Amino acid sequence: MTVDFYKTTDAPNVADKTLTDKKSVEHVKPFNPCNIDEPAFLMDYDSTLNSYNYCYVSEFGKYYFVSPPTLETGHKMRVNCTCDVLKTYYNDICNCVGMITRSESVGAPSEIPDSQLPVNPNNVELKTIPFRYKTGNSFRGNIANPFDLDFTTDTPYLLQIRGVEVSE
Repeated sequence: MTVDFYKTTDAPNVADKTLTDKKSVEHVKPFNPCNIDEPAFLMDYDSTLNSYNYCYVSEFGKYYFVSPPTLETGHKMRVNCTCDVLKTYYNDICNCVGMITRSESVGAPSEIPDSQLPVNPNNVELKTIPFRYKTGNSFRGNIANPFDLDFTTDTPYLLQIRGVEVSE
C-alpha cells in the first residue's frame, strides 16, 4: 500500500485544505486490526515524516489527520491517523442541496417566517437602522458597507428591532 503524506497549516474545520510537500511512502502495512476511519500504519522508520501532519490513502479513498509517529521494534514506525471527513467528503458536501426550515436572521434581516417564534408572521414588521460607528469618543455617520470598517479603531453598532402587534 502507498500512503501520500502532506503538510497543512489549515485548521481542522477547514474543508478544502491546502496540502503541501507531498511525500509518497510505499510498502506501508495497516496495523492489525485496521479501522478505516482511524487506521494505524506500520512502515520503515523515516525521520522526515515527523513534520508531516496529514495523509491520503488511495486504497481507502480518504484523507486523514496524522498523529506524531511512534517507534516500533525492527527499525519500524507506527503512524496513527484519524479521518478528516470534511476533506474526504468535500465534493459531496459542496453538492448538497438543503432547505431552510428555521431563520435566526443573524447579521441580516430575513423574510423567512420562523414558526417556532411566538409571533404572527402576518403582523411582523422588520426595520433595520443603518450602521453607525464610533471612533474614539465621537460617532461618525452611516456606513454603506460595514465590512469596510477598521475594527482596530472603529466600533460598529447595529440595532435591529422586531415589532409585533399581538391581536386577540
